[in-house]
Amino acid sequence: MEKQGASVADRPPMIAGEMFTGGLSIVFAHVGDRLRRMRRYAAATIMKIAYGKNTPTSATDPEVIEVREILRAFRPVVRPGAYLVDSIPWLKHFPWYGQELKQWFERSKRLYVNQLNRVKQQMQSDMDEGPSFTKFMLENDNAHGLTEDELAYLSAGTTVIGNHWAISRDPEFYPEPYSFKPQRWIDDQGCLRDDLNLPIFGFGRRICPGQYVANRSVFINSVLVLWAFQLTPDSTMPLDDMGLINGIPNDRPYPIDFKTRITEMELRSMMRSYPEVV
Repeated sequence: MEKQGASVADRPPMIAGEMFTGGLSIVFAHVGDRLRRMRRYAAATIMKIAYGKNTPTSATDPEVIEVREILRAFRPVVRPGAYLVDSIPWLKHFPWYGQELKQWFERSKRLYVNQLNRVKQQMQSDMDEGPSFTKFMLENDNAHGLTEDELAYLSAGTTVIGNHWAISRDPEFYPEPYSFKPQRWIDDQGCLRDDLNLPIFGFGRRICPGQYVANRSVFINSVLVLWAFQLTPDSTMPLDDMGLINGIPNDRPYPIDFKTRITEMELRSMMRSYPEVV
């Protein structure tokens, strides 16, 4: 098994999982070129968002290998009973205990500090590597939280909850809030407005860091559907455009007629002309 790793590294077929994900999830992907492409895409996307890395990122890059090694060492840490200190907490105060855990901490810290220093050097040398989460944090490291006046009126331990219902229905920002008006998100030049904040992602330091990825992912997928199909709703069944879904989103049956905007021949021609997007 050591010498024939390429032949025996694949996991057994998980048919239910493949059916559940349509075979599109990296979790159930089999060893091969497709899995390597998916891993390369995931690694490149994470490195670009986190550190602004523009060079291609593959599974053989030193940073990716180091992350995988750290994750491999992390697995037993969360396993109940793997370390005696979870049962006897005061063991952590002994210098001789947990040397291996402390070494892994230093190793993981060194990985992230090196990436942080790389971004710092790029900023100091005026290299335009584009936006990234690390660059934003470095540029705003002196940003303040609450003012002294706000601290005076908020007692320690106070739970602050944003009133999403009222915010999303404020007529000053959303005229006719109870009307279905998608055009409210488009400016006079026909571009998406960027001056309207979305309270659904939270506020301040608790705001969802993945909001931009979420917005762009939904936008790209929606545009692709509208590009490929003409959607016609059932006129006999009015759509509740102000409906509310509690908890995890789920599908609600609603008949919509999908008509292709392009022929199958044209689609195959585009796929042959642009194989990199397939």
